[in-house]
Amino acid sequence: MEQYATSIGLDVHARSISACVRPTGARRGNWTRAWWSCCRAISFAEPDARAAFEHYKDEVRRLEDAKRAIARKVAEAAGRPRWKPRVDALRSP
Repeated sequence: MEQYATSIGLDVHARSISACVRPTGARRGNWTRAWWSCCRAISFAEPDARAAFEHYKDEVRRLEDAKRAIARKVAEAAGRPRWKPRVDALRSP
């Protein structure tokens, strides 16, 4: 893994890279925080690689925002009379 990292101009240890790509199975939210923490530790020697990674992170942030917006709309709709009985039925054990 470390040879691969070096070959693409990545300035981090292989152990750090592995931590980015393997979820730990911890409770929800920890993986996202760990992933962003790992991303902050990554740097690239090549300007083009840095730009591509920044673009990737920007897209991830945009998608996270879109997911939150959809979740808000779903939560709002779930409380409406049309959907509330169905949602309540799904939530009950």
